[in-house]
Amino acid sequence: MLVKQGIDLHTSTFNQALAAEYLEGRYLEAHLPKIIGLYRPKQAAMLSAIREHFPEGFACSPSDGGMFLWVRGPEGFDMIRLYHRAIENGVAFVPGKFFFTNEAEGIETMRLNYTMADEKTIETAIGKLAATIRAQLNI
Repeated sequence: MLVKQGIDLHTSTFNQALAAEYLEGRYLEAHLPKIIGLYRPKQAAMLSAIREHFPEGFACSPSDGGMFLWVRGPEGFDMIRLYHRAIENGVAFVPGKFFFTNEAEGIETMRLNYTMADEKTIETAIGKLAATIRAQLNI
């Protein structure tokens, strides 16, 4: 355990030097358009699938970038309960509650990642998640 703590105390100096060189060399500016080009169609596919499959009362809007979409369900909808049911159906997400500092907030939110799946997989996964939501709502 003590060895692990020593290793994780901070990011390695070598990795920090690599990151500094990458930023100073302006490589990030050249790389970002490539990443955005890869992720944009996946984000669009997920947004489209959410709008098509999720029941009324669920809202999601596009992000300006990044790798995730934030979904809000009806007030009081338990995303942690949904998470466990979704896992049984072969899909996963991160309940949004864990991103709030107040434990009483965020129960009806979820964060969805679209970066590691193709558009067809995203459509299938959102369909499964929507079916799980409908089952939890008894509709």
